[in-house]
Amino acid sequence: MRGDWRSVADRPRGAGILDVGCGSGGFIRELRSFGFNASGADPFIAQPVMDGDSLLVAQCAIDDITQHYDVVMMHHSLEHVPDQVGTLAEVRRILNPGGTAIIRVPVIDSWAAGYFGDKWAHLDPPRHFFLHTRKSLALAAERAGLKVTQIRDDFNEFGVRGSMAAQAGLSSISPEPVNPARFAELIALQRKAAKNGQGDMVTMFASA
Repeated sequence: MRGDWRSVADRPRGAGILDVGCGSGGFIRELRSFGFNASGADPFIAQPVMDGDSLLVAQCAIDDITQHYDVVMMHHSLEHVPDQVGTLAEVRRILNPGGTAIIRVPVIDSWAAGYFGDKWAHLDPPRHFFLHTRKSLALAAERAGLKVTQIRDDFNEFGVRGSMAAQAGLSSISPEPVNPARFAELIALQRKAAKNGQGDMVTMFASA
């Protein structure tokens, strides 16, 4: 699951939420279970995804969207698009006044990126067009007309597990087991790095 419903816990139930680049919409279903009016958009799905009689995920790009939302999310999708500022400007365009953008991406100014080097799983060429630093992400948002309110450090196991697989000459998504003791050691270092502002992912919160 990408993202965390607690990121929008301060929003009233029934708030309109759009998740851009959400795939099949598993996170949207969870948000709906908490009472949010959540939906998604993804131009790369094979067909629109329905939730009963309701449209769950539209098969479209963000610039095709005309509705406005209280929250617009992009969880690990911004790095997959070629126009960073333009896409963030579209996020701003469809936000309601007082709305919040929540953008979650890997960042290269991190402990894991430095430690694993070209084996860092979040490099993910050629699918990732951009890898931001915290500063470049904030600058892109500001150039798009968004006001950055917070950047939170984050990480997940993939940043270590996938990197260890790459070091072993395997695909970063290989199901092959990793060395459990070494994995635990590196996860502990990753957790410490995130606490010290060097996590390999961040979640940026911004307003229009």
